[in-house]
Amino acid sequence: MTRSQGSPMAARLTAYLVSLIVAATLIAGLIVGAQNDGDAPVDLIVYNGKVYRGPDEPPAEAVAVRGDRILRVGSNWEVRRLRRRQTHLVDARGGTVLPGFNEAHARVVEGGLSLDEGAQTLLEPVVPQHSRARRLQAIRNAIAEAHRFGITSIQDTAAGAEDLELYEQLRAKDELTVRVYAVLAVRAGLTDEDAARLDAVRKQYPDDPLLKTGGVRLTVNDLPTFARQNRERAAVGTPDRHASLELPGQAGSNAPSGLTPAELNRIIALMDRRGWQVVAHAPSDDAASMALDAFLHAVEVNRPGAPGRRHRIELDVPLADVDWRRFESLGLLADLPSSAASFLELFDASDHVLLSSRWPRDSLDPLPTIFAAADTESDAYALAAAIDAYTRAPAYASFDDKRKGIIAPDMLADLVVLSTDIFSLPPDQLAESVVEVTIFDGRVVYTRGKSDSQTE
Repeated sequence: MTRSQGSPMAARLTAYLVSLIVAATLIAGLIVGAQNDGDAPVDLIVYNGKVYRGPDEPPAEAVAVRGDRILRVGSNWEVRRLRRRQTHLVDARGGTVLPGFNEAHARVVEGGLSLDEGAQTLLEPVVPQHSRARRLQAIRNAIAEAHRFGITSIQDTAAGAEDLELYEQLRAKDELTVRVYAVLAVRAGLTDEDAARLDAVRKQYPDDPLLKTGGVRLTVNDLPTFARQNRERAAVGTPDRHASLELPGQAGSNAPSGLTPAELNRIIALMDRRGWQVVAHAPSDDAASMALDAFLHAVEVNRPGAPGRRHRIELDVPLADVDWRRFESLGLLADLPSSAASFLELFDASDHVLLSSRWPRDSLDPLPTIFAAADTESDAYALAAAIDAYTRAPAYASFDDKRKGIIAPDMLADLVVLSTDIFSLPPDQLAESVVEVTIFDGRVVYTRGKSDSQTE
């Protein structure tokens, strides 16, 4: 009798437990679904803005951020309805909202030291003599300066192994609040053993949204006679693409010691073969022609070539027409200084031309450079092209175009809010615009004036 009475009770208990488990599972599913749903609470909202989404897209009004990613871009109503008690609000007050600026060419430690010393120039040989503590403080200074100008990514073109260690130290303390792509210096005489050591550094700092390396940089010596002759051959359709291999050994050659054409060819081909992005600084049109020859040589000897390397040349002066054509045919990226912003009109592919400050040679502030480029034209397209050259193109150059450089869902939440709608201003009034708010990784890291002047 006891056994027969216990069976229904056990059955009811089992049914109750099963129902409880099913209910708990459903509730958990609803919670997870809410977290993945676009209507779930968000951490930060920028509203009342003119959100730039690209030259061919109409501006939006607001951006919603969850964690370190953009969740939604749309109207004020679409985005603000996602607000919850914990949501941080940033009122753009009608100002333009852009992707965080990406400085494609800065000497970070040198620039940070120059802020301490009250100068905009500092000789390179002096920098390594500073203590590790002072170099670390210089990086902190540079980060603060970057925030002030809306910069959320920096490509450090003078980084060394010690600098990477300092960046890593800041990351461990959650103080690395800019994204860093370190470009390591190489010089004449680079050996396979040297390249292997560089490979080890790259393995230690692989692709990562916050800190990585993958590029090497060298400066091309100026060889006027050789480069001019080869450019003249190219102009008539008969470029001597391998003449640079012969020049250094010729009697009476005017090639300086160091990075001769043959050595340049060898180093670029070597690093291309090992999967590195090569950045060549060309201080003259002749040096740029030499660099073009070397990149062409790398394509020929490394057939079928190394796809996706995104090699680039840092230009200081305009190029001859024939070199512009070779530039585009090789798929190279052009890094233009602030003084050459008007060069933008020579390029059709906006993700292949970058604007940069060369800081501390020039100011780190991107806005004067962007406005100078836009001042050459009165239409909004010129302004958009200049913005892309400081946002989308540098992201492409550092292999980050799938996660930053534009304002769109699932992209990293790096944003800059300007004080005015720059697309509605005439060129002569653009200089009135300044950075009001800088947002990095979904967090406000800079607000002009009082800390809460642009938030609720």
